Amino acid sequence: MKTKKIILISAIAGFFSAIPFIFENLYFLIFLSISPTIYCMIKNQNKIFLSVFSHMFSFYFFCDIWFFAIGTNFLSSKILGILLSFLLIFLVSSILSLVVSLPFLLLKTFNTSNPLIIALAISFTYIFGEWLQGIFPINFPWNRLCNIVSCNSNLIKSSSFFGGLFISFIIILINVLVAYIIIYFKENKKSVMYAVISIYSIFLINNVLGITADKIYSTENKDPREILIVQANHTTEEKNNLEPNQLLESYLKLSEENITDKTKLIVFPETAISSSFYYNSSYREKLLDFVEKKNISILFGLSYRRDDKRYNSAAILYPDKTMSEIYSKQQLVPFGEYTPFFLPESMHFLENAFTKGTQSIILESDIGNIGCCICFESVFPNLSRKNTLLNAEILAVLTNDAWLGKYIPIYQHHSHSVLRAVENRKYMITSANTGISSVISPEGKIITKTQKNNTQTITANVYTNNIKTFYSKVGDVIIIPSILILMFLLVRQFAFWLKYFINKLKKA
Repeated sequence: MKTKKIILISAIAGFFSAIPFIFENLYFLIFLSISPTIYCMIKNQNKIFLSVFSHMFSFYFFCDIWFFAIGTNFLSSKILGILLSFLLIFLVSSILSLVVSLPFLLLKTFNTSNPLIIALAISFTYIFGEWLQGIFPINFPWNRLCNIVSCNSNLIKSSSFFGGLFISFIIILINVLVAYIIIYFKENKKSVMYAVISIYSIFLINNVLGITADKIYSTENKDPREILIVQANHTTEEKNNLEPNQLLESYLKLSEENITDKTKLIVFPETAISSSFYYNSSYREKLLDFVEKKNISILFGLSYRRDDKRYNSAAILYPDKTMSEIYSKQQLVPFGEYTPFFLPESMHFLENAFTKGTQSIILESDIGNIGCCICFESVFPNLSRKNTLLNAEILAVLTNDAWLGKYIPIYQHHSHSVLRAVENRKYMITSANTGISSVISPEGKIITKTQKNNTQTITANVYTNNIKTFYSKVGDVIIIPSILILMFLLVRQFAFWLKYFINKLKKA
């Protein structure tokens, strides 16, 4: 197959793989859309890197097309904003594609035609790339395949055992089998039948694992605790231009209008409370008087300053006017809250960069111990795992996605919260400035949620539990076979090079 054809087929497949990340109802496409690229990989093993990189670049570029909203929102010139956004998308797509594609170079040395070995090798190598994106080089595991099927809770329940990467593994494995169906369709009907049976078996095994997880992790506190989530829906311009007192008034008014006698906790989103809380007495007293008068606690995000450093934080204010420990965000947003190591400080989108928090902190409340993530942190499974191991009884995500855009990123971001709930089998509270705010059950079902870009509140009952799932305890063990396979191939490649150079020296 010619190089241009491989690039074209793989890029088109990447585009169709991105569609479910834009249109939630088309999530089923992800079980088919990668197969053309895998077909090219199997048929042209010497061009495997080219196939994977072409697919992934197209995939990430269209998944993250919402980056255009960032540049146009932060720069007064629309043309410069578009150019900056294009550069940012190109840069991020290139880096992420390389991280996934480079390990596939080692598969060229496999020299096997066994479909089972090839299927497992491709699947494990792919999830190694997804895992690697969470630690290097810019920490942006935003578009994991598992996220897109989170709208179907039955498909993701097995993540309680092996995490979201296991769901990504299944998706790739099914796509490999679809590719083999295409390869053998005309010449080997028996192999096609085996592939179809294998696909059915994978879905069945995943379903059985999900049912088993439901049985094992079904214990919960039967005492419901009512919460009120406030979505004030402030645009970026409003947050930047309105007085802190005006913003606070909007939250308190919505709270007062919707609070009930049973409400135990009010939840505000990321940076709902200004740093004015620390130096403006009238602002501070307004909030303190509210919790005392209503005899209720508020969990909120705030901009917190300490030792001339700025932190993106979360805390709980109690009816007796005391405050919980303050949790500060540990995983900052590349380009938005800090500058990655390879760019100068002048590239900050914010005038004052945030400082990274150093530890996970459990916030005590009337509804139980809360493990809190702020915005981008919900993308990283390990942070919710840490909170669970620190005896969090319920999980929460406070976020402000207004600066990202109005539609696509809001939907994409919320999918991570669903997976974090299932992985740890905890109720998940999400409070978002512009949406989506929600309450998610430990089984991954959305109990209630707000509309995007809408001023709204939701009231729901949540239940605490002390469950620690297998995934909570051991993390991404699914990645171990990936590492072993790649180490084996690396050693074999090194041995090949060593033999080649020894032969050269002998001839010389």
